[in-house]
Amino acid sequence: MSLSLDELGCLHRNLAVRIRSNAKDPSQTIPGRQTLLRILQNFGMINEICTFSSRDGAHDDESPNIAIVIFKSYDSIQRVLDSSLNEADGSIWKIHSITARRILWRKETTGAVGRFFLETVSKLESRLNAQPSVTNYPPPSTSTERLTDVRLPMPTLVRPNSDDIGPPNKRLKTEDLGVSLNDVTSRSSSLLRTAGNQSQSPEWMCARISQLEAELDNARAARDMSLSEQDIARVAHEAEQTARREAMAQKSAAEAALSRARVEQDRLRARLETALVDKLTLSNELDCVRQQLVESQELLQQALLASGESTETSERIVMLEQKLEDVQDRAHKLQSKNVDMEQDQEPQQLDNPELDRAKTKLRKLKSKVQELKSELSSAHEKLGTAQNSLEGLERKYDTSRQKRIEVKEELSECKSQLENERAIVRRLKDKLTPETYRSLGETHEALGAFLSAIQSSPAGEQDCDGPQEDSD
Repeated sequence: MSLSLDELGCLHRNLAVRIRSNAKDPSQTIPGRQTLLRILQNFGMINEICTFSSRDGAHDDESPNIAIVIFKSYDSIQRVLDSSLNEADGSIWKIHSITARRILWRKETTGAVGRFFLETVSKLESRLNAQPSVTNYPPPSTSTERLTDVRLPMPTLVRPNSDDIGPPNKRLKTEDLGVSLNDVTSRSSSLLRTAGNQSQSPEWMCARISQLEAELDNARAARDMSLSEQDIARVAHEAEQTARREAMAQKSAAEAALSRARVEQDRLRARLETALVDKLTLSNELDCVRQQLVESQELLQQALLASGESTETSERIVMLEQKLEDVQDRAHKLQSKNVDMEQDQEPQQLDNPELDRAKTKLRKLKSKVQELKSELSSAHEKLGTAQNSLEGLERKYDTSRQKRIEVKEELSECKSQLENERAIVRRLKDKLTPETYRSLGETHEALGAFLSAIQSSPAGEQDCDGPQEDSD
């Protein structure tokens, strides 16, 4: 039975790698097909290699910037990936400025790399179909080393790359770890049919044991990776919560400091306004006293000019002198009070630098509050990103659980349908078997009667012929 292109892609994706340039510009060209074939054949046998140009979106052997290579064994894939990851000085990866990455392909994958991969798989299958005499599997008489090359595609641990995936990838799914169960079952049945005699040999059993051990190791590796991803996600969530709490505490402290600075600023402003009002009041009173003093002096001069005229004028002079003394005393008191007020205002003027320092501190606190707000916004953004990724994981989990429930329902329906069919078969057996026996008995009786009638008919004819001969 021929497989579809997607099924072939599932079979070959764990045997394929993608070769691209190490340069920052993704359109940088790589060596041609023959050069890649020459430098990669040291890692193992190559089934197919195709070069493409993502600029044109088509096959290109002269100036490609991407190549799809399908190897024959998984050991070759691992050697290529390890060598590309190390990138030792003087290696082919440094010389040609290229790198190798595993192809993360699924049926729903879209894009140039997926299309190039399917074209390479199609080309490989076309070449294999054009040569029916050549098989990818060893004959029954091959050794254990040859048998290990025909193992089924196994789930291998994939190291994600930032160039191959977008957001920090989530937990590996079963469909990402290898081929599907139906593909493995069909491929296993075909292997069992083509190697019937081989299944009885010790070499085949050793190869099968090695294959099962590899499956167990890969399953354990996948489990360990999923557990490590869970731990990483948990630690990241706790760190994010801690950062959020610290940001909230810093914000609260900054707001409290800002409120205290505002209260201190209001107190200093009120004190300064009170001092200014007192100074203005004293200045007005001093002006009034000076004006009264001038008026008294004028009156005194007038009184002195008229002192010789009468005693009343002298008495008036005495009274004016007393009034002048009173005014002078009052002026002296007001002046001393003004001096005291000026002395009281000097500390207030000295407080002005403190006010400046308070303003400077307030500005610093405001800038710090702005910084804390920006840090808080970035923390909110990180929290939103983590929440979105967590919601994506929850949606994927809900989808998987829904699919599992649907599969269980379909399985229960199939089981119930099978039970119904079995019950119908039993009823048909119970009903048809006695009727069949009865019909066979009736047929046997009719056949016996027919045979007896046939046997009795010749005897009757002989009896009729005898008397005629006697009469003659």
